[in-house]
Amino acid sequence: STGTLDLIKTDATDKNTYLPGAKYEIYDSNGKLVGTYMTDEKGQIKVPGLANGKYYAVETIPPKGYLQDGTKHEFTISNGKVTTLVLTGTRTGVPDMLNGEDHYAYIIGRDDGLVHPDAPITRAEVTTIFFRLLKPSVRDNNLAKQNAYTDVGDQAWYNTAISTMTKLGIVSGRTTDTFAPNAYITRAEFAAIAARFDSDTSAAAANFTDVKGHWAEKEISKAAAKGWVNGYEDGTFRPE
Repeated sequence: STGTLDLIKTDATDKNTYLPGAKYEIYDSNGKLVGTYMTDEKGQIKVPGLANGKYYAVETIPPKGYLQDGTKHEFTISNGKVTTLVLTGTRTGVPDMLNGEDHYAYIIGRDDGLVHPDAPITRAEVTTIFFRLLKPSVRDNNLAKQNAYTDVGDQAWYNTAISTMTKLGIVSGRTTDTFAPNAYITRAEFAAIAARFDSDTSAAAANFTDVKGHWAEKEISKAAAKGWVNGYEDGTFRPE
């Protein structure tokens, strides 16, 4: 008197592209959580041994680069049968201010000629990356070389990027008068920067166990719903 759910996650445009890393919660008809599952490298979740009855699945973390699907997907389990649920994901679009058309070097090496791919990245470096990704018209119309930070000097290599991005409201200091350009950026700060490029305010609260009440909870929720950031398999985001 049990059956199996076979959930398959594919790209909305290309059904032959299977999407790993999508996290789903499955509930019974009474709203009781049955379990939490993540799609494998084949974009698949198999849940055997489900009792006969009606259920629904809800995506809580989208695949990287895809929008979160908050729809309740209903399905029915019957005796010994496999119920196949094929769900699709929509790729995240590019925010209006960012250049999604041209492809150029927006990341360059440090002064020693190396990229240091495994090194932590600084607040100045992240700000500069996003500055280079601005549409030329946005960059030109908002270009600034002055700011109120006492630790971002006029001659600093990152001055124009930080000044411009602050003017746009995309980045802010760690205090009212300091930016901490050489400090390593936190996951919360990165999520907040990404989220500020998007005007959508409808993102649901993120399903992470460690962000409730955090200063960047709304920004983390938006960035996660857009598929721009992901949490960890234990359900945390680790904002700091």
